[in-house]
Amino acid sequence: MLPNLKLGLDGRTGLNRFLTAWKSPDDPATCRSFRLNPNGSPQLFLYEGQIPRWRSGHCNGLRWTDEPRSVQRFTWHEQMAKWDVFWSAPTDQCDNYGRCGAYGKCDPYDAYNFKCTCLPGYQPKSISDWYLRDGSGGCIQKNLTGMCNNGEGFVKVENVKVPDPSTARVDNNLDLKACMEQCLRNCSCTAYAS
Repeated sequence: MLPNLKLGLDGRTGLNRFLTAWKSPDDPATCRSFRLNPNGSPQLFLYEGQIPRWRSGHCNGLRWTDEPRSVQRFTWHEQMAKWDVFWSAPTDQCDNYGRCGAYGKCDPYDAYNFKCTCLPGYQPKSISDWYLRDGSGGCIQKNLTGMCNNGEGFVKVENVKVPDPSTARVDNNLDLKACMEQCLRNCSCTAYAS
């Protein structure tokens, strides 16, 4: 993408502008695409075909909650007359979309152990898959009975990317306390974030 090119959905015309990677210089078959997903709160996705492989944090109207990245971002070095890699994504296994599945948490700083853990109150959906270091199946609740309106609360989970806003409810009109209270009144609500 070059300066002044647009990326995303034109709300007036409906035109969706996105970047695609061709299989070769003379084969335009799309294998990967980088596009803005406007559902929920806007965020950038890297797709292989129609399968999401990476996502940025969402845009909250003021800024990106996680710096948006394309596959590689280059800057032109005028004096050396060459392009330099500014940064690239994904940078580690935890950047891969859905790496640890539903209710799973990926820890990029655990260099020696399996990077996936389940959120508090959850356990691996498939113990055998997790034994083979495949957390993509995610986690399920440990106790499925009596979980709603029985004095439950929330456990603070830090250093995580908020859920994909295209699959979660987003309400920009609530402060954090009001969001928590509304979530506690809804038995299908499992978490809240600012």
